[in-house]
Order: sequence, then structure tokens, then C-alpha cells
Amino acid sequence: MDFTVLKYFQAVARNGNMTKTARELYITQPNLSKRIAQLEEEIGVPLFEHRKGKIVLNDYGRMFLSSVDIAFAELKAGMENVQRTYTLNQNILSLGSNILHYLAIRLPRFSEAHPEIGIRQLDFTTLELVQNLLDRNINYALSNEMIEDERIDFQLIDSNPYVFVMHKNHPLAECGKLSMGQLKEATFICDTSDFS
Repeated sequence: MDFTVLKYFQAVARNGNMTKTARELYITQPNLSKRIAQLEEEIGVPLFEHRKGKIVLNDYGRMFLSSVDIAFAELKAGMENVQRTYTLNQNILSLGSNILHYLAIRLPRFSEAHPEIGIRQLDFTTLELVQNLLDRNINYALSNEMIEDERIDFQLIDSNPYVFVMHKNHPLAECGKLSMGQLKEATFICDTSDFS
């Protein structure tokens, strides 16, 4: 069975008009009609009914269209899966992150130590990291948040202390370490640009 004729069948089924479909497919209307007739002959069942200048699917046609749609969706998913797996197996490490500044310091050292491994670095929000891991679009994710999802394993690799930056003449500057209690009356600006 020819995939092209199945695509023609899908288009005719959706448009309900041979002439319009032929124009969209850049083929002649007689050629399209002939290909659909050949498909019906190959299956051994009529798939369409002609009604007042329109061509509509009959029950058999609707059943067949459902199968064709599923088959093409499966083929598309299969091709994407193969392409994704091929890419992941080409010594390319796909690394998603929501903290690119962290990687900017560390990746050059990794690349120097492992020149045989290419790195594809992608910037995502935390939700996008989770989805891309689950869809297997990335090998690993680096996040500044704990990702609590039973489908994902995570390992703590680093911890960064929080710091408060102030003018050296500020009264709290002499304290060394600060407690949250000492900060409750302080006015400060918090940059959240690195957080998703």
C-alpha cells in the first residue's frame, strides 16, 4: 500500500471535495479520483459516498480513516524516537538547566577533560526540565530547585549559601554571619532572575 495515496485519502476525507483537495495537493482532479478509486479497489470496500457535489466518508471510510490516522501518528512518533535516540548516542550530552551561570564556570573544565563528548546546553524553566527529561529530549537536568517527581531521580551535587550584599558602612556589615532574625527589619532587594 502506497503512503502517498493514504495521505490523499486523509486530505479528501477532511476536505469533502475532490477539486479543492487536488489543488491543495498539486495534482489533477482526475488523477486524485483515480488514486482514491485504486485504494478502494485494493481494500475491496467503498470508502466514500457522493452527496450534492460533496464526497463524504461512509462508515467504512470513517473506520479506515481512524486506522490511517493512528498509523501515521505511530510512524511519526517512531521516527522522532529514532532521531532522538540517534542524537543522544552521538557522544553528545544533552544538558538542560535553569541555572546557566553555574554551568558557564564548570562546562569548559568538563570539555577540556573529556574532548570526545560534545555538550548541548539548553535553558529551561523547572517545569520544562521535568517534561524534557520525561520525554527523553535531554540526558540530564541541572536545577536550582529540588524536583519532586517520583519518575525522576535527583542527586544533590552542590549547595550555595545565601548571601546578603550591603554597603560596607551598613550597621549589619560588621556582624559577619547573620541570622534571619537580624534581617527582619532590613530593607533589601532580591534578584530572582535566575529562578524559574
